[in-house]
Amino acid sequence: MHVTFRLTAFIWVISHLSTSRANDFNSSENQTSVPYRGYLFFEIHTANERNAGTDSNIYVSVVGTKRNLTRHALRSLGPTMNAFERNQVDVCMIYTNVKFDETENAIRGIELINDGKWSGSSWKPSCIYLSTIDRAQTNDRWISSDNPVFISFTESNKTVCYE
Repeated sequence: MHVTFRLTAFIWVISHLSTSRANDFNSSENQTSVPYRGYLFFEIHTANERNAGTDSNIYVSVVGTKRNLTRHALRSLGPTMNAFERNQVDVCMIYTNVKFDETENAIRGIELINDGKWSGSSWKPSCIYLSTIDRAQTNDRWISSDNPVFISFTESNKTVCYE
């Protein structure tokens, strides 16, 4: 039931954002003067290992071939009050004014940053799915406050994220 509610909330958010973005663009008389505004969605699965979860704040930077998106806090959408816990899937959204696409500014990867605050500082995400490029990448590294981790989306997956 928890997963169904979460998925329903996620679909509603995407639907609402798509409708509001379409209305904004349709109402604009001169679309060339409108700066880019968009959203990136992340689905992050924390590993099912002892102490894999964290209460620390997690940040992401997106690295493109031409432009980068600087550090943004990842906040879980939906009813989860305690994000990034062991064996939990969190859906996160960030707003961006940097356009990423397959030709002009392809996403090369992301850098995950852990601020090391609160209990359970180290964190181990096992799989990250990024909606813009519609693919997932596995991770086998721990992310601690002194160790930002770059996860490439240009290399092939080592394993399947979800079985």
